[in-house]
Order: sequence, then structure tokens, then C-alpha cells
Amino acid sequence: ILSYSEIIHNKKIYKKLKIWYDFFINFRKGEETIELLEKGIYYSELTNGAFDISIAPLSELWDFKNNPGKVPSANDIRDALSHVSYENIIIEGNKVTLLDSDMAIDLGGIAKGYMADQLKDYLLSEGVESALIDLGGNILAVGSKPDNSNYTIGIKKPFEDDEMISTESINDISVVTSGCYERYFKISDTLYHHILDTKTGY
Repeated sequence: ILSYSEIIHNKKIYKKLKIWYDFFINFRKGEETIELLEKGIYYSELTNGAFDISIAPLSELWDFKNNPGKVPSANDIRDALSHVSYENIIIEGNKVTLLDSDMAIDLGGIAKGYMADQLKDYLLSEGVESALIDLGGNILAVGSKPDNSNYTIGIKKPFEDDEMISTESINDISVVTSGCYERYFKISDTLYHHILDTKTGY
């Protein structure tokens, strides 16, 4: 298993990891970007739009990262939803066209998983047989522990800082979670959170 300090001092691995970090921070254009978009469209189709990478107009409207507790108006939500449709994303070679000039793409629901897969492939190519990749809510096990036992991953209980609701024993697979308890606000008895419904806008 590579520790953080070992990665930092392994210049070759650190450089590769930094390249991938920079790629996702700066959203560089290229084959990787197209591949990521294609995967996003695939999962959008698979879920009939329940997961939709064109949800940006809606997620930006709610802006849960900075929103102090203001619910958008019904008209604003309807307007944002009118610009959410993965079917309006056209990919031809390395060219991406958005058929609606007011639409935008949000890869937040898929980018971490894609990045973890790429990092795993690279670590395997460098001879790393045991590792845990932790990207915050996305845990990917590269193989098993050095003693061939499984990794144990704790699943946090919502709204409880120090309590686990479950554990998962994993070997060479991912555990991915997303919850309503990280980015949200509450008005009276109604909880509004960042996992938005593409049908209703809430």
C-alpha cells in the first residue's frame, strides 16, 4: 500500500497523479474529456435522465455550496429544467455541441469515479498491487490488502459525525456514496439538498 508520503517522494507516480489532478481541476480538452462526456451521456441514457450531466442550470440555480437557505422560485426552477437534457449534447469526433445555448454540463456526479479508474489503471501499470484510492465519497480498492484480506470500508450514518451505519468488505471494487447530509439547508421541517430530481427540480 502506498502512503501519502511514499507517493509524494515517488516523483514518477506523483507527477502522474498531479497530471490527473490538474486535468480535472482545469477540465482540459482532449480525448479524456470526450471519453468522460460519452460515459456521462451513457449513464444519462441508462437512467432515462434521472442522472443527467446537463443538470448544471438547475444545480447552479440552487447553488447549495453557497446558498444560505433560499428556495428558488417555481418559475426559475421550471426555466432551469427547460435547459436540462442530455439529448441536446452532440459529440462528433473531438467536437462537442450543445444544441441549447443556455444549457451547461455538470460532471460532478461522474468525474471522481472516472478519475479513480484512471488512477487505478496507472498504479497497476506501475506494479502497484494493493492500494486504496480515496477521493471523498468515492473509494476504490486496487486488489486486496498485501496479506490478501479484504479492505473494510465504513459507511457514515447521515447527520452523525462519529457513527457508522454499516461497513463493506471489498476487494478490487469501488464503494461510492452520496448523501443529503453534506450539502443542504432546512426550512421548517423540509430538508433541501444537492441530490436534485431532474423531473421536479427539487
